[in-house]
Amino acid sequence: MDEFILIDGATGYLGSHLTNQLRCQGRNVRCLVRKESSAEDVRVLSDSGAEIVRGSMADEQECEQFFQGARYAVHLIGSIAPPKGQTFVDLHQNLSRAFAQAAKRSGVQKILLVTALGTSADAVSQYHKTKWLAEEEVRKVGLRYTILRPSLLVGRLFGRRDSKLVRRLLQLIDDKPFVPLINGGANKIQPLFIKDMVEAASRCLSDSYDGETIELGGSTVLSMRRFVEALQEVVGKRKPIINLRPEAGKLVASLMEMVQEVPTLSKDQVVLSMSDNICQANGLSRILGTDGSSLDEALGTYRRESTG
Repeated sequence: MDEFILIDGATGYLGSHLTNQLRCQGRNVRCLVRKESSAEDVRVLSDSGAEIVRGSMADEQECEQFFQGARYAVHLIGSIAPPKGQTFVDLHQNLSRAFAQAAKRSGVQKILLVTALGTSADAVSQYHKTKWLAEEEVRKVGLRYTILRPSLLVGRLFGRRDSKLVRRLLQLIDDKPFVPLINGGANKIQPLFIKDMVEAASRCLSDSYDGETIELGGSTVLSMRRFVEALQEVVGKRKPIINLRPEAGKLVASLMEMVQEVPTLSKDQVVLSMSDNICQANGLSRILGTDGSSLDEALGTYRRESTG
């Protein structure tokens, strides 16, 4: 393969959309996927024309060979709820260190790291705090880099994945008699259409925005409650939204963490739900030249799926 872009976490929601976006632009993409990744997820990537390699970031010798010849490397691995036996530090900081060091040893010219809006050294949640540690591993490795911190990603244009939060909300709307939200969903969010996210990411895979950490949010700020109501309107199902107090949420989350391999709700997610998640300085317009797509356009992709 000629010079290419390496993407890890490519079977995920953002990874599959970004892979497709880059392939549509005619760019060569190599996807590093876990050996246990599902055949269907891998097929989605290979059908787009991406090269597939299987391996683990935790295996230094194995993964380094996959970086050879890459000009850019994109690190996407992360989760709001690590599986049993894995910590946020393992998943975010340690794998980011392994990624950055493998990229440097292999001659990669630039790293694109995607973390999350709200990431900071003094964050209340472990998710955001360890995302900061992941960023620091990239900053100190000595390569050119751009770090993107997107808000909640919404919409689906490719593949079969959604963000974990949106997938869970849609399942609740479909299957349950009500939708529980921490504090009734009073916290504010700034959802970002996946189309705008992958376009911004693809533009950062160049010699632009080097050394920058950029927040990305959508054109609309609204409460989580209003967002769920908008989702319900799109799929044509209305369920009562109930106020789940944080103390009760943490109790439910503790039980789920005990019995589920990947908890549907974690205590850290309860902490995340108690704060607003909106941009202090939205960089989307600087990268794309517009304020981004409307929330209606993003949510409309679920309407087309439900009626198609």
